[in-house]
Amino acid sequence: MTDPQGDVNDRDELSRSLRRLRLDAGLTQVQVSERTGLAQSRLSGAESGKRFLDAETIVVLARLYQVAPQEQQRLVELARELHAASLDSRMVFQRASWHTNHFNQRIQRIEEESARVQSYQPAMVIGPLQTRGYAATVFSGFDPAAAAMAVETRLARGQRIADADADADRAWTVLLTEGALMWNMGGDEVMAEQVRHLIEITRWPHVRLGIITRDTPATFTVHHGFHIYDGRTVHIGTITASALSTDPRDLTEYISLFARLEQLARYDDEARAALARIGNMYRNGA
Repeated sequence: MTDPQGDVNDRDELSRSLRRLRLDAGLTQVQVSERTGLAQSRLSGAESGKRFLDAETIVVLARLYQVAPQEQQRLVELARELHAASLDSRMVFQRASWHTNHFNQRIQRIEEESARVQSYQPAMVIGPLQTRGYAATVFSGFDPAAAAMAVETRLARGQRIADADADADRAWTVLLTEGALMWNMGGDEVMAEQVRHLIEITRWPHVRLGIITRDTPATFTVHHGFHIYDGRTVHIGTITASALSTDPRDLTEYISLFARLEQLARYDDEARAALARIGNMYRNGA
């Protein structure tokens, strides 16, 4: 089983080494990009620990930096270990505390670095789109201090998405089922406020929010939520654990599944009409 802490430590060691070696060689990121053809954004991401570089690219950089053979081999081993860890996770669900787990921090970094995020959730409103009342209900059974921190984190993520300028480089497609909104999380008042917020979100320029209504015929079922990042990584979650996969077989299946779900959803005016109907139900106490 992959050790999440070891994964983080290896990533940190590799990123710090790449930056140190570049500086020791007296090169800027722009110069390295020009000499190797590696995009500066990828190099920057690798040096900050937010992106992976494959072993072949590591060798190219090591040669440019004139790294000693022994250190070059260590860098290559780190790159391969990180790559193996990301592939191993397709079969291993990491189980740990939801608010301290390094695995969850890894997911957040992937989200922040992704230009395109596709999310599906059949059972609840996804975290970044939750209101304070809804999020507080989600975490109501946890330690109060930790729950308060989790709520603020979710609201901060939502605010970042709401800021079109700050989040201009990221496009979100979020699909929710009507069933998720019919689950009365926290009471009628909380749900009415949450639905109003979702109506606002349908007007955000870089978020495409789709609602799969109960009257939409379907020929397949999807029992769990998932998130796809740049078509390169899929995050699958359960009540107690999560997994990331970069395996092409998994990605092909989940990308295809998301496309089928998109065809079932209602958007823009139709989505707002469906949300208004649900919101009226909660406001009227039906």
